[in-house]
Parts: sequence; structure tokens; C-alpha cells
Amino acid sequence: MKEKKLIWQLYPSYLLVIFITLILLLTYTSSAFKTFYINQTTKDLRARTVLIEKQVTPYFKSQDFNKLTLLISEQGKEITTRFTIVDAKGNVLSDSDENPEKMDNHASRPEIAQALSDKWGMATRYSRTLQTKMLYIAKPIKQNNQVIGVVRSSISINELDNTLRGLIEKMVLWGILISIFSAMIGFFVSRKISGPIKDFSKGADELSNGNFDFQLPVPKIQEFRQLAEAFNNMSFQLKDRMQTIINHSSEKEAILSNMVEGIITVDKESNITTMNQAAKHYFHIEKEAVVGHSINEIIRHTTIQKVIQKALITQELIEEDIALTHPQELFLHVHGMCLTNANEECVGALIVLHNLTRIRKLENMRKNFVANVSHELKTPITLIKGFLETLFRGALDDKKEREEFLTIIQEHTIRLEAIIEDLLSLSRIEQENENNLIETDNESLNEVIEKAISSCQKKATNKEISIVFNSSKKLNAKINFSLIEQALINLIDNAIKYSPAKSQIEIVLTQSPSENTITVIDQGCGIPKKHIPHLFERFYRVDNARSRELGGTGLGLAIVKHIAESHKGIASLKSAEGKGSQFSIHIPIIQKQSKEQSNV
Repeated sequence: MKEKKLIWQLYPSYLLVIFITLILLLTYTSSAFKTFYINQTTKDLRARTVLIEKQVTPYFKSQDFNKLTLLISEQGKEITTRFTIVDAKGNVLSDSDENPEKMDNHASRPEIAQALSDKWGMATRYSRTLQTKMLYIAKPIKQNNQVIGVVRSSISINELDNTLRGLIEKMVLWGILISIFSAMIGFFVSRKISGPIKDFSKGADELSNGNFDFQLPVPKIQEFRQLAEAFNNMSFQLKDRMQTIINHSSEKEAILSNMVEGIITVDKESNITTMNQAAKHYFHIEKEAVVGHSINEIIRHTTIQKVIQKALITQELIEEDIALTHPQELFLHVHGMCLTNANEECVGALIVLHNLTRIRKLENMRKNFVANVSHELKTPITLIKGFLETLFRGALDDKKEREEFLTIIQEHTIRLEAIIEDLLSLSRIEQENENNLIETDNESLNEVIEKAISSCQKKATNKEISIVFNSSKKLNAKINFSLIEQALINLIDNAIKYSPAKSQIEIVLTQSPSENTITVIDQGCGIPKKHIPHLFERFYRVDNARSRELGGTGLGLAIVKHIAESHKGIASLKSAEGKGSQFSIHIPIIQKQSKEQSNV
């Protein structure tokens, strides 16, 4: 069924009420008017009957019917009333309009019968004699309290019908005019009512579409005005609350997206309701739309699935450790717990993934570091102890053996001292870097390089190695002079150790818009590719025997790396077997960047 607008629901009903009201009013008015007219005419006719009865009584008693007829004829013409005189038997004695001899006996007439019974008689009927509708009033004529006859007066009431018809026609005409006028007013009123309702409907649509800035026009009608103001206030409050919800949602999304921990929530059917970027990264999930999918479909890992099932069933905190090998090696600690509603009913599960990979690596590094330090310290200490015991057992008296053993003890003591110095230096650099205690100043990089070359020149000369420094211009940088010098000495010293005699070491200083780079290039044997990622680790050596033979502690490159990092830079390496190596220290131009930012 086709829906109708409110105006077409109200307007026809309004017209129907007007129409029914006019019909009822017309019916009542015409009936009331007719009744009123009959009553007034009856009263008037009674009065005439009383007057004529007084005049005709003497003639009636004297049986002078000729004078009686003359009297009622004159009176009837004068007051336009028909008078009839009837005896006690109903015979017409005299009539103002007709010949009595031609008239029937009137004893059966209702009004005559009532009058003969000593009552006022009244009747309304069509007169065949006069061929018109008449109103009859009859009054008994008495003598000695005996009814001796009846005087009847009558008047035509056709005028009543004509008057009533004219009145009804006028009332119908006025009713039509009133209906048209009322219909116009009703249409206007209906529009006044349906207009604001239409506005409310539009406002509701705007709200449902998220337009909370929409404001309803305020009508002048009090009820609609109050409703419009309440609607506009509700719209404002909804906008405020929606903005609050959006902000909370955005904050939640931002928090989840930036959390290091992986967060996964599922419903009772194990369908995903939330998964942040960290969780997707851990399991290498590239699909963006995962909400609504089963956890078993997205993450194919039995431990995760078991943790979720346990959390949903037991409603207890579940903890597990898992290891992932693809696409990268990860160690995760999993917390699983049940999510409950206000009625303490389980509605899902929360999985929190803590990445322990770095902690595991640091733990392994710590173990390796302790093992390496122990090994590096134990070797010279064992040798020193062994040779001292040998000396105490008798070799002390043998000058040749004594000098040989003391020389070895001295070499290992120096090596032990070098290891301890490097360890202390490395620890100091790390601590100062963590606490931002490293002091820097605008220093000449050319001067730092020249001083480092000067410190290593003797070793290079002994091996007939030339050190060449190339720089196109004088460059300054905000550095700690002594630390950069120490790093360069370590790199140049390594280059001398692993370069063949009569070769060349080249030092290059370059500058780009973002950094200064110092590169030490040797012509040594090069480093196998598999060792390059680990070369800056502590105590890592490509060839342990050769490194110890050359007097290395295994900490030089680790110190270089930490010095570069303390200057917000990095240390890098390019090498190939048989083609030599290039060690570089990259120092960002932080001071220049900060000046540019301040100028902006």
C-alpha cells in the first residue's frame, strides 16, 4: 500500500469533520426553524381562534348562519385565515372560503374530534378542498358547559416550506462558502503542522548520516519550538559525544598501533576483533582486513590457538613462550586472558605478545661477552702464572730461561693491560653516551686525522707502509676530539696490522649535505663476506690465532662503533677477500641542521 504524507492523513479527516458538522447543523437548524415556525403560527392561530370564537358565539346561539358566514368571511379575508363553524355532530354550518353545503361532515377530522371532546384540536394535513397544506386549530363552542359546536381556524403552511427551502438553500450556499474557507484554513494549518514534522524527519536523516552540525529551524508554535530546541540540543550533545568517542577511538587506535607489544582480541568463536600492527608484524600478516576472520585462519600457530582456547575455557591467565623462525627469528612471550562483561561472563580473549628477541640477544651477548672476557683474560693470566711457577721451580737461576720467561710474562702482561684498558674505555664511552656526558666542540677534522696518523706513523714506518691523507678542503665538525682520534688510531692500527709490507693506507675525508665521512682504506687481505655483519661485535675475530699474534684485543672495532654512535653517527665497512677493506666513520652535520631549523 502506498504511503501517504501526513498532510493527506490530516486534511481529508479535517474536511470530513467540517462536512458532517455542516450537515448536522443544517438538519438541526431546519428542524428547529420548522418547529419554531409551527409553534409561533399555532400560537397566533389560537389567538385568532379565541377572538373569532367570541364573535361568532352569539350568532351561533341565535342560529343566524347568514350573518355568521358574512362575519367569518370578512374576518378571514382581513387576516388571511380560513374559518369554519361546525355543529356538535360535525356538520359544517359556515365556512369563510367554501360553500358549507358542498363540504363533508367534519366529525372525523382530528382537530374537530379533539374539540368536540372539549379540548383544543390541532392538525396539519393537505386540504383537498383548497389543494394546499394547512394548519388547523379547533376550539369548542360551549353553552352551559356543553359543547354545542366547534370553531376552526386554519392557515396555509406552504409558505413555511418555501421559506424553509429558501433558508436551506442559503444555508447550503453559506455552508459551501464556509467549507471552502475552512478547507483553505485547514490546508494552511495542516501545512503548518506537517512542515515542522517534515523538518524533524529531515533532521533525523541528517543525524543518521552523521551530520551533527544540522540545526532545525525553530517554529513559532510553542510545542514545536520546544521540540525543535530539544532536537537541536540533542544534536549538539550527540556531536560532542560522537567527537569524544571518535577521539577515544583514535587514541585507542594510536595506542594500539604504536604499542611495541602485539595485541590480539577474539570473541567466543575465536574470531578476531582487534589486531594491532605489532602483532601483524610478528606473524608477517600483510592482509589489512583481518577483523571478523577466525584466528586459526590468520595465524597458523598451534601455541597461539591453544592459549586462546585455554583462556576462553579456564578464564585464567595463560603464559607461554614461542619461537618464530619465519620470516625472521623472534622469541615471544604470550599472555592470554579471558575478557568478561558486566555479568562476569566470558565474551572473548585477549592475547598480549611481548617481544623478547632483543632481550634474548642481549642475554646471549652478555653470556658471550662474559665468556670472551673470561677467555681473553684467562689466557694471559694462565701463561703468566705458568711461567712464574716454572721460574720458581728453578728456571730463575738459569739466566737464559729467566730472560725468555720474563719477556713472555711482560708481553702477556702488556696484552692483559691492553684488554683491561680497552674494556674500561668501552665501558666509559657507553656510560657517557647513555648519560649524555660526552662533551663536543667545533673541531677541525683535518687536525684530528693528522694527529692520529702521527700516532701510528712509527708502526707504519717499521712495516714500510705509507699513509696518505686526501682532503679537498678544511672541514670542521662538532666532535669530541680525543674520542674521534682514538677511533681513527684503532682503524689505522688495524690497517697497518693486516696490510702487507710496502703497501699504502689511504685516509679520505669527504662531506655531503648531511654528514662528514672519514674513510680508512687498506690493501690487506680483505674480510670474507660472512664475517662482515659481526666484525664490530666485542671480541669477534676473523682469525683468532692471527689476531692474538698481532696483539689485538678484539675490542678495537667495538670501540670505533660506540664512538661513532656517541656522535649520533655510524661505523661502516666495505670489504672483499683479496681486495682490501674500507672502514668509515659517518658523523652527521647536526649543528648545521639545527641552525637551518632555527632559521625556519
